[in-house]
Amino acid sequence: MFEPLFARLSDRYHLVAPDYPGFGHSDWPDPKKFAYTFDHCAEIMKRFTEALGAFALYAYMQDYGGPNGLSDGAG
Repeated sequence: MFEPLFARLSDRYHLVAPDYPGFGHSDWPDPKKFAYTFDHCAEIMKRFTEALGAFALYAYMQDYGGPNGLSDGAG
């Protein structure tokens, strides 16, 4: 779904499109061992962007991306 947008932006931006755990093409952790909450997914994405050093960024979000991307005020 994002491929046409990425094609238009890729010559001007470094693009990253992570999946949330259990969504997209990522592994599906056992719900007994992994809390599928907005707060937990937001914490994972915060650590992910910190690991990348992505402190100045634009975020394109939809659906679950909105609550997760904006929950810690870093979006």
